[in-house]
Amino acid sequence: MLKAVVVEDEQNLLDLLVYFLKNNAHYEVIGAFHNPELALHEIPQLAPDVIFLDIEMPKMNGIELATRLKSDHYQLVFTTAYEQYALEALKLEASEYLLKPITPESIESISPKILKRNTMLKQFNAPVEKAYS
Repeated sequence: MLKAVVVEDEQNLLDLLVYFLKNNAHYEVIGAFHNPELALHEIPQLAPDVIFLDIEMPKMNGIELATRLKSDHYQLVFTTAYEQYALEALKLEASEYLLKPITPESIESISPKILKRNTMLKQFNAPVEKAYS
């Protein structure tokens, strides 16, 4: 099961995405934020596997937040109504780019890729054991 965090400034969309994720067997929602500045401070302590991140937000957009959170320990799934940010998302090595309106089916369709990449990230970030003779 993937530990998920959602960052979305519109409360009704935040609630809907959290609902979809909680009703999907692949995700456990460990955090939900409508304030990107609060998310910036809380996400490192939560240590999620995946962050569902809106792009268009006041004060700090999702691209800026992702840049400031940059880590090899979690995946980014951008959620937006705007196609023009796709190139920037790719530069940030986003795992997925979901266009709104998001549906349970769209979340399910990306889940195999997210799960596979999560396994690879865990293997890559695992401590290396030293062999002694």
